[in-house]
Amino acid sequence: MLRDLTFIEDGNQDWLEGSAAHINVEKLRMVGQVLLEVAHLQAYPINYSILCSASPLVLSALQSEIGVPVPENCDDLLHDLSCALVPPKTA
Repeated sequence: MLRDLTFIEDGNQDWLEGSAAHINVEKLRMVGQVLLEVAHLQAYPINYSILCSASPLVLSALQSEIGVPVPENCDDLLHDLSCALVPPKTA
């Protein structure tokens, strides 16, 4: 969404061409749509049980790149689920 806002800002003029007195209403409409989408997504809490069932790569990306907090026990939970699906080999 930040990318959308950046492209809207950089790719559209604030004022209509040929007139400094007319606001570019289409640009305002596009910004408003993105902000409504942000407000809609913020209205629902994150379901951590779904996050815990994601792969470790996804979890690490969420934690480091996006900053979404991941519950402490996800590694243990993922390991237990993995062992349930594919039992470890015994030597």
